[in-house]
Amino acid sequence: MWSFVGVSETYLNKLSSRFDAGIIPDIAEFLSENWAICLYHDWFKGFCIDLNQGVKEQIGAIMESVAKLTEDGMELSRDHVDEILTKLPPDVRSLIEDRLLAYLRQNMNHLPMYYIPGAEFP
Repeated sequence: MWSFVGVSETYLNKLSSRFDAGIIPDIAEFLSENWAICLYHDWFKGFCIDLNQGVKEQIGAIMESVAKLTEDGMELSRDHVDEILTKLPPDVRSLIEDRLLAYLRQNMNHLPMYYIPGAEFP
């Protein structure tokens, strides 16, 4: 697995296989789109580490099931992701959403392209 700006390829939704399949014809253009700007932010990697530590114990069993699915090189399908999301406890899902919104609010001056509910547009 390769990493981009210190970020695992999983954050990029299997970018290399989608490029190989021709789904993404130009990686540079794809990674310069607005959705990807947060990946370049200085504090994004720290945010990911903090989030991982915050939910690790609560989703350990879910992560083990995902590891079993992918250890033979199998990619997660949309059905797998949907099934995993149904196993995610509501309080963990809420924690993830809250921390993401807090991160975006803290860095709104650098990340104005993301919608934050309740925030005024600059």
